[in-house]
Amino acid sequence: MKQLDTSDFLHMTRSEYESKIRTLKKKFKWVRDFELEFAPGFFGIVEEFVISFDAFLTQHKVVNLEYFSIMMSDDALEIHPSWFWANREQAVAGKNLVETTIKKTKSVCRVCGRPKSRYGQYDFQNNRCEMHFDAPLFLVEESETQGNEKLSFADISAEAGRLMTAQLLDANPKIELFDEWKFSAFVSNSVSMRAEKRNRIDRICSSVRSAGQNYRMLALLPPDWEAKLAEFEDVFPNFSSFCDSLRDQCALSALGDKRVKFAPTLFVGPPGIGKTEVTNWMADYFKLPTRFFDMAAAQTNSTICGSEAYWSNTREGGVFEMLAYKPFANPILVLDEIDKVVHGERQDPLSPLYGLLESTTARRFCDLSIRDFEIDASHINWIATANSLDNIPKPILSRFDVFEIAAPNKAQISKIAKQIYRKIRADSSWGECFPQELDHVVADHLAKQSPREIRKALMRAFGIAARQGRRVLIVEDFAQRAREIDAPQIGFLANQNSRKSFAYQ
Repeated sequence: MKQLDTSDFLHMTRSEYESKIRTLKKKFKWVRDFELEFAPGFFGIVEEFVISFDAFLTQHKVVNLEYFSIMMSDDALEIHPSWFWANREQAVAGKNLVETTIKKTKSVCRVCGRPKSRYGQYDFQNNRCEMHFDAPLFLVEESETQGNEKLSFADISAEAGRLMTAQLLDANPKIELFDEWKFSAFVSNSVSMRAEKRNRIDRICSSVRSAGQNYRMLALLPPDWEAKLAEFEDVFPNFSSFCDSLRDQCALSALGDKRVKFAPTLFVGPPGIGKTEVTNWMADYFKLPTRFFDMAAAQTNSTICGSEAYWSNTREGGVFEMLAYKPFANPILVLDEIDKVVHGERQDPLSPLYGLLESTTARRFCDLSIRDFEIDASHINWIATANSLDNIPKPILSRFDVFEIAAPNKAQISKIAKQIYRKIRADSSWGECFPQELDHVVADHLAKQSPREIRKALMRAFGIAARQGRRVLIVEDFAQRAREIDAPQIGFLANQNSRKSFAYQ
């Protein structure tokens, strides 16, 4: 074992730290392609761990190290190794080595590595020694800054070969998505499988690693959430009751760790009243991964929870994909038109929701195609839409906060039209060619249509304006589409259009 001496207790510059990291990676080549981003005061302990872990790998003949990282999270060290375990004894020994190393770092200064003490006694609450209690993490070099500017921990990645991923630098709270040891067993079991199944597990492992292995971040409320919700209520006034509820839930979250979390929500109302636009607004503003499930087209529960593992073409469900393959544990999942679901005797598309909408059972969600380990799905933000409550099972309905949304009036639709215009402009490569705001005369003209039709009309109008060499929309751009809608039609289309009725009429 490496013995620490006084040379290990050093307030390093950033360049000295990076030089020591490069030396460590050069000495132990299996570490070369993995993340090593930790406080400089932990260097002696980490180096001791790497030496011991290298001996451990050699002793147990581990040749395939799937994933490895040493990183910081909320001032604490985190070590995440993953490889093919040969037996339970190896797994326990490896885990003990990791836990012992992390325990050691809790008693030393994260700046210099000295034992933490305050006023002559050990201090386990703070992460600095007396000498560096208010010191910056790195010594400031003259070439780096002028005056007394302090360097942040993010600065250590400036010349570190490969930039640290955003989730490792982020201060967001994290959750453990799944048990690391069960996941390792899942990977180990694939060794004896056919090539097709091994390839599938390799694909799954690669996606899981790139998203953060067994940890996921929780997206936080933006600092301006109160002002933005006021703006939301102004743009979508017919959703004011939902906005009040969301405001209450955000206020509670702001008192805690500030995560984005709201109760499962069901919007009920006639077609074309803005339910989809509201969902898009929330996804854009909270910057969360979002997935829409077309429940009207769903025939089985595999859309949500995957298909059974015994099928040759088995596939993970949407919940697993959004949590295991994305960096956030609190995405927005949208169940569109759940009242259109056909409830079969054996395959009910809504059946997974009985567990997923209850936080206690959602913590142990198991995808049908991967039964080897469970994942924590309790942080998902659920939104469902429906035109009616009639076909929704009461046990499912009881798990939602239900908001009956009225059709907007013409003044409200005019505001919605401006919001849709801004969204189209922001999402399009050609958007900057047009003004930031929709002309109020055009917005008032569009108020005669439903929110669903407004998007189609605007897209057609943008094209007409571009073809005519204009960079602004005018009322005449919408005349052509109006004539197409009003023109007599025959056959199937005529029958379809004759049944159209908009909520504002």
